[in-house]
Amino acid sequence: MGDTKVLKSAGLPVVTSTQARRLWKMLHAKRYDYLPLAVHEPWHDIKIRPELNLTVEKNLLLVYASALYFYVEQDDHKLYDLLLSGMQAALADGSYHALLLKSDMIQSVVKNANVKGRRIISINKTPAEIQQDQFLNLLIKQTE
Repeated sequence: MGDTKVLKSAGLPVVTSTQARRLWKMLHAKRYDYLPLAVHEPWHDIKIRPELNLTVEKNLLLVYASALYFYVEQDDHKLYDLLLSGMQAALADGSYHALLLKSDMIQSVVKNANVKGRRIISINKTPAEIQQDQFLNLLIKQTE
């Protein structure tokens, strides 16, 4: 389920645009109150739009399940099997999360987001699922 559907299913007001860049100007014009972004996105996006005088909310972290997909040619079963087994192995042995935590993208989150100090608002995850979220827990540990 995409972000818009997740947010709407939670009863949150959602403003959409055919061009994502327009959302920034609409936010600045106060057509809506907030723009939910992935935890790694807002600092760069705000930095490249200084004329809008926007800031990142400092106390909340909106959490919901989302997926990341790899697309391959429908008939390329060899590549599909290779990607599947490789991702399963990397998740099982922790190397995926270790590599992700070393990335510039996640290091920016560690530097800027204060994940541990934020109140978590979960849309489609139970408190138990949040506690079991390996990546979220690793991210919190990194910011301690």
